[in-house]
Amino acid sequence: MHVFAQDLSVSSQRYVSNEVIVKFKPSKINLEKNGGMKSMQSFAVDQSLVSESIISDQNISVMKIDDNQSVMEVVHDLQNNPTVVSVQPNFIYTLQSVSPNDTYFPNQR
Repeated sequence: MHVFAQDLSVSSQRYVSNEVIVKFKPSKINLEKNGGMKSMQSFAVDQSLVSESIISDQNISVMKIDDNQSVMEVVHDLQNNPTVVSVQPNFIYTLQSVSPNDTYFPNQR
């Protein structure tokens, strides 16, 4: 079982409060093949999730969780699911600084 996040003690990291990112085992759910979407929707209903968006070539879905569940509870539960390769909170990343190596960058508008 892979987990995208290096450390699941995410108290210092920000994430969307009601979403997880799930990567499926292609042998169980393949979003690029016929029936993959239907299988994924069945999986979501069984887990009380709703698929918000997919990245079919990566076999990934961003899923909204039920309001009465915490993100970390869902991550923990799905880590042991035989259909799932990996799961993580939908982390919020921010760019801290940009240091371009373009000599003329200051001259751009």
